[in-house]
Amino acid sequence: MGYKIFVDTNIYLNVLLKRESLFEDSIQLLKMGELDKIEIFSSASILLNCIYMLNKYKIEKTTQISTANSILAYTLLLPCSNVSFQAALQSGFSDLEDAVQYYTALEYRKIDYFITENVKDFKKAIPLLPVITPKKFLEIYS
Repeated sequence: MGYKIFVDTNIYLNVLLKRESLFEDSIQLLKMGELDKIEIFSSASILLNCIYMLNKYKIEKTTQISTANSILAYTLLLPCSNVSFQAALQSGFSDLEDAVQYYTALEYRKIDYFITENVKDFKKAIPLLPVITPKKFLEIYS
């Protein structure tokens, strides 16, 4: 298997909510995970954020559950440790939730890229774990 990537909330939401301008790259990325071309990692809080948004958009509970099960079929959820959370608190990120996700991925030490549409929110990221968009990842992959 190839690259190991950590997928942020907005990538899943691009697909689940069919966000026109961002849908294609995001669906292509997730399909690569489904086909075992790459390994996809995320966190329980990211999946909870997705379910929260589906609920907000009045998506039926059964659909929310089947959607979560579909994501779990090709996504491994990483736990957030005390070490990750403390590093996030000290990181200087403007958004604590982003920092927690980033440091959760970083602590795993096997992730090649952190994938998000909000690259600008990760200015405090370090070179050890690059933060890139799905489009950029797809360029690197091909």
